[in-house]
Amino acid sequence: METTHLHIRPLRLEDVSPLFRLTSDPAVTRYMRFSTHMAPQEAEALIRSYIAPGCAGFALIERSTGRFAGMIGLKPEGGSGEYSVSILLGPAFWGQGYATQALHAVVGYAQTVLFARALSAHVVRGNEASRRVLSKCGFLPEERRSYADLPDGLYIYRLRLNDEERGFHHV
Repeated sequence: METTHLHIRPLRLEDVSPLFRLTSDPAVTRYMRFSTHMAPQEAEALIRSYIAPGCAGFALIERSTGRFAGMIGLKPEGGSGEYSVSILLGPAFWGQGYATQALHAVVGYAQTVLFARALSAHVVRGNEASRRVLSKCGFLPEERRSYADLPDGLYIYRLRLNDEERGFHHV
């Protein structure tokens, strides 16, 4: 897949080193539901989870430089045709619209290749940048969950991809 600034290709095990550079950066993992990675094997396990059958993981490559900018992935949620989406982007690529471009591309992939009924994203309340990206791409906050380690809560954003799924409410 191509966007204005990104080449989006399938994630592969050869991406362990550049992905580990991101997942070992506390600024990148600040809002993630996993701890900052301490060893490349943790990044490898993350890749394996997104290249497993039924999942879809993609490397985000900056077109102008060929640099690894991050990753975006989809995992099935509950066998209902819903997929959760996760995005990791390196700090050098923040604020340039890359996450929005990647998410738009993956929404199209989810509709046309996976025939997904809905996409969801789990976002910590303080992660305003991710919440803006989701809103730009049509996702709406539907639910707020509380966890002991997240005093401000975790918001579940959803994007319904077919007409039967559009009858929902948001918070």
